[in-house]
Amino acid sequence: MAGSFDPADGYLGPTAKNNKNEPKKETTDLGPRPCTLSQIGKFDDAEGPFLLKTSFDRGAPINLIQKASLPRGMKLTELRKYKRVTTADGTLLVTHCIDLHATAFPELSSHLYVPEMMAFVFDDDNVEYDLILGRNTIAAKKIKLDFVSQEIE
Repeated sequence: MAGSFDPADGYLGPTAKNNKNEPKKETTDLGPRPCTLSQIGKFDDAEGPFLLKTSFDRGAPINLIQKASLPRGMKLTELRKYKRVTTADGTLLVTHCIDLHATAFPELSSHLYVPEMMAFVFDDDNVEYDLILGRNTIAAKKIKLDFVSQEIE
């Protein structure tokens, strides 16, 4: 079953800032990208459901989650070595990771379900999404992103 997305709701490119002292934000601008709501059943020990604004980013190699979207007081696993990950939103610094359990995408399909996945935590208020699904999950779940017909299968 395919869901549709409206490019107006997706990624429309980086927003330029007028502050010349800030470093240029690297991006892999892939044009509009689909977004939807995801329902997370559980974050480690915090029972849900939690609804997150989610994008499907074929430019991101891994799943990423916005720190502000996590329940307060969550114990996160700190990475031994911090990573920089390039996404359509620019290069994000990830410092921690967390396990997500029972992730569903009710707007798209009753069959698209991820029992367990890891997401790396970033803290950047300029990113409009709570959860970014990377190539690892897109490929593993065989999610097809059709930008021409504006559908997700």
